[in-house]
Amino acid sequence: PKLFGGGGGVINFASTEVWDALQTIINEACDIFQSSPYIHLGADEANLNGLDQQQEYIDAIARYDVGDIHGLFNYFISHLDDDIKARGKKTVVWEGFFYWLTGNARMNPDVMVMMFDNAKSPQAYIDAGHKVINASWNPLYIVGFEGRGFGCPAHWIYRWDRSQFHGYHNYPMTWERTKINPLVPSDDIIGAQMCSWEMWEWIQIARLRFRIAPYADRIWNPGNTNDLAHFEARYNSTDVLLDYVLAEHRPPDAPIHVGASDGFYEDKIRVGWGDGGNYPRKYALYRNTTRNSATATLIAENMPKTTTSHEDTNVKRGQTYYYWVKAENKWGW
Repeated sequence: PKLFGGGGGVINFASTEVWDALQTIINEACDIFQSSPYIHLGADEANLNGLDQQQEYIDAIARYDVGDIHGLFNYFISHLDDDIKARGKKTVVWEGFFYWLTGNARMNPDVMVMMFDNAKSPQAYIDAGHKVINASWNPLYIVGFEGRGFGCPAHWIYRWDRSQFHGYHNYPMTWERTKINPLVPSDDIIGAQMCSWEMWEWIQIARLRFRIAPYADRIWNPGNTNDLAHFEARYNSTDVLLDYVLAEHRPPDAPIHVGASDGFYEDKIRVGWGDGGNYPRKYALYRNTTRNSATATLIAENMPKTTTSHEDTNVKRGQTYYYWVKAENKWGW
């Protein structure tokens, strides 16, 4: 523990003892994951504030002639990259380091970069010599316990390709308004990664199931010109088999976390919900102007199981509406 207490939530990367310890850990990781060509170092969200006021870091910055704390960080990661290359593997890190530094402070250009919230330009990393991996928050992140978190719907993922880098926005309110940063497709964008965080293991399948397929289709068939209806027809014909494998012999649980965009849009209301469990096959949406589900009107039916939202455009300004969602599988509603 004494080696890794660097302050600010980062390890003490000014210490050569830490460098030696990490080389040992990296070698052990390479021995375990022999078939993998990659070692991922993380290196994201490192809080470097105030470290340049500590004497050990001041001395290290001067020793390696790297200019400042960011130069020392780059030099440190590059040193680990040298260790990884010596084992015949490639280094991957998250975005975040300063790519424009020069001399000893320049990050080794063979370090590959995963772009997640695109606070820095993907093209700038490429111009600095790095290969990049698209891991954009939108639409590739699925985050949050129980369904209260973020996760773009399948049809949005199907419109994406790995040359489109999207910024950070919360779903369901603003995902379609996310700023898109499209790059010219190139071999420098070597792939993409869908990221699933902060969820219990027993809801992973429900969260990933409808998103993995369009993601894989866009990754492996970037030149595919089929429309969404063609994809959904192919997908539904195979995914139905999972219903029989996964679902218990009972109706699905009620949809969870039903919510609506109160006043957010001028001409519509977006209603969103989460999968309550036991693998529904379709959804139905009801609406009323009073809080009474018994007299509510059916406004959308047979919505496929990949659906997690509906846009109600038959609305009047100033009117309050109430919504209910029902789920169905082969054993009932």
